[in-house]
Amino acid sequence: MDLSTIYGMPGISRGFARIRGRSGAVGANYELINPLAIDVEQNTILATAAALDITSSSTDDDAGGIGALTVRVFGLNAAYQPVSEDFVLNGRTAVTGSVAFLRVHGIKVLTAGTSLVNVGDIYAITTASQTWTNGVPDALTTCVIKLLAGYGEDMMGCWTTPYAAQYKLSKLIVGISGAAGTIGMFSRPLAGVAASKVLRLEREWDSFTAGPLELDVSDFPPLMPLTDILFKAKSVGASLISVDALFQKQ
Repeated sequence: MDLSTIYGMPGISRGFARIRGRSGAVGANYELINPLAIDVEQNTILATAAALDITSSSTDDDAGGIGALTVRVFGLNAAYQPVSEDFVLNGRTAVTGSVAFLRVHGIKVLTAGTSLVNVGDIYAITTASQTWTNGVPDALTTCVIKLLAGYGEDMMGCWTTPYAAQYKLSKLIVGISGAAGTIGMFSRPLAGVAASKVLRLEREWDSFTAGPLELDVSDFPPLMPLTDILFKAKSVGASLISVDALFQKQ
């Protein structure tokens, strides 16, 4: 399923939303399943809506290169409405956007050179929040998304239900390579008083050692609008863990 399906691009159904994440070295404590392979909380990084800087670890990801030429970033704005922005890449030099994101959920390569995909890792951080070294942010803890080299598309293992839209988890596939791990689905309601805006563990699946596995999620209740959904994992030994979840609009 194309990421555009999540955001109702022209001619595409808005009936489904997808969350996908991958982490190559999950540790002993719960962390977001994401390509950065470290725990990040987007509500902390993006406390207020902000424009983004985009760069690549490779000079081949450039308007005239063999790698990714342009990319599109998907997310929500300050009103929790779906937004996206296209960037023309400039290799290891940051390209600054103009759209203010409150959440960033996904990134995909739109056009590419002869390699057909992005040659380097592509990063997005909030505008002017830090410095880069050879196209890589000096502090990954302030990075809002990473597109792994050769993947063409990535997501952050999290999603926020948009304004006035209710969704229900309809399919969940997980995979683990390495030591046994545990996956948890967390939710954080954003509506109401500040005291209610806490992260809660909705469901936990223990002791996975293989995959991909499709889990039974038929009893999950619908998610209310303006709810952060995060898939997190922990492992006894630096496992590679992935998650692929499909939500259906109610």
